[in-house]
Amino acid sequence: MEVVSPILSTRQPVTDNISDFWETVSISFDVQKDSSCGGHVHATPLRSDNKFTLDELKKIAFTSVIYEDYVALILPPARRSNCYCKLNCQSTSNTGEGCPLHMLLLGGKTSQSLQAVASEIRDISAEKDLCVFMQKDRNVLWNFQNIHSDPSGKYLGTVEFRGGSQFLNTRAIMSWVAFVLGFINLALEMVSSPKIRRPSLPMDRD
Repeated sequence: MEVVSPILSTRQPVTDNISDFWETVSISFDVQKDSSCGGHVHATPLRSDNKFTLDELKKIAFTSVIYEDYVALILPPARRSNCYCKLNCQSTSNTGEGCPLHMLLLGGKTSQSLQAVASEIRDISAEKDLCVFMQKDRNVLWNFQNIHSDPSGKYLGTVEFRGGSQFLNTRAIMSWVAFVLGFINLALEMVSSPKIRRPSLPMDRD
């Protein structure tokens, strides 16, 4: 079963709303744990148009690239290896063709390759082009497909994080919501630097 919440505002008692949902669900269903299940968090800014600017989207995209290996480390193993939330740098089509981000990082995340990624993102002039750069399909950790209209004209305007583990209670849901909102705020507050610096993970090799 898939559950989709209505749009929730952080200016409202989100925790209370989710708690009410779980109380209602527990009356009618026996919720069971299954590692194949996951949770997705969609985020938009709290503005009248509920829309990220292209510059903000670029910051979120680049920050997600820099830190995606670190984010992967906090994911449960079942989500880390799940085909529905692959790292963006691993996004390929069914034929094995990689997205532009994938192609730029084939040799790993080095200062030089991240500079190349930064340059490409900086030159992007439309939301749709940013999405094409970041992924081949929607089954990636950070999904940007909702930032532009689809052929039917449907538009959500959200950046979607697809790596959340099972949403089994209010605390688990709010933990992932807090993580996503905190990560996006971090991305928007980051100051651009002419030299990209990324702390090394233990398994990194330059």
